[in-house]
Amino acid sequence: MGGNELSEDVITIIDYYQKCNEDNRMAENPLEYIRCKEIISRYINQRNLSILDVGGATGAFSFWLAEQGYNVSLIDFTSKHIDIAKQHQEDKRTKLSSMIVGDARKLPYEDNYFDLVLVMGPLYHLTEKEDRLKSLMEAYRVLKPKGKMICEVISRYASMVDGLLHGLVNDPEFIPIMRNDIKTGVHIDTSQSKKYFINSYFHNPNELCQEIEQSGFLFEDIIAVTGFGSTIPEVNEKLKDDNYRKTLLDTIRLVEREPSLMGISSHFLGIGSK
Repeated sequence: MGGNELSEDVITIIDYYQKCNEDNRMAENPLEYIRCKEIISRYINQRNLSILDVGGATGAFSFWLAEQGYNVSLIDFTSKHIDIAKQHQEDKRTKLSSMIVGDARKLPYEDNYFDLVLVMGPLYHLTEKEDRLKSLMEAYRVLKPKGKMICEVISRYASMVDGLLHGLVNDPEFIPIMRNDIKTGVHIDTSQSKKYFINSYFHNPNELCQEIEQSGFLFEDIIAVTGFGSTIPEVNEKLKDDNYRKTLLDTIRLVEREPSLMGISSHFLGIGSK
């Protein structure tokens, strides 16, 4: 994705999300949602914060934060997501400060405007490093001095874990996709069925740290989101048991920064400050 024009890759991304139901993604991935909210909450211990949710889809994090009284602006690349978010605003009667269609690489906001910027999706749709850095640098630009940025990426090894856990490796077309993900981080669905996610970029932990620093931020932390929970069969069902849920979450917290376990997490969060 070079530049800010609507390239073929960008059009493909918009088309993909116009057709799929992103509105249910967090409900279908409760461990990820629980952990992301938990980690974000560590950085919102002040009142009256202005928060920007970049690439926030239909507003899963935006409305959760707005319900707590924060001033939240949502921007997403897909008009369908913003339309759904506007409907949610009517249904929930929870007001966001703004909801607009826009590009993470060219944010339409003033410098030094937000206390916290969330970049919870764009980085894994920007396959070129130049574009990922543009997105992070824009987050830096609109962030107030001493503000925080939290970004989420997909692990380099997500295809490997999912492929072996869910039997995707039984499809011969999946094997070269998985191997390329591991070797390069560039996820390209070369299958005939085109069912293995849109073209994306999968990070290793060190790479994310470097990109955060190269964008101007002071790197603060990297945290595994789901951790080893990504490898547990039927984990969503098991989370319904209160005792199991507590034990699992407590254990993930204990090892959320353990370098030897970081890559096994389906997602991890990077935190930078201005």
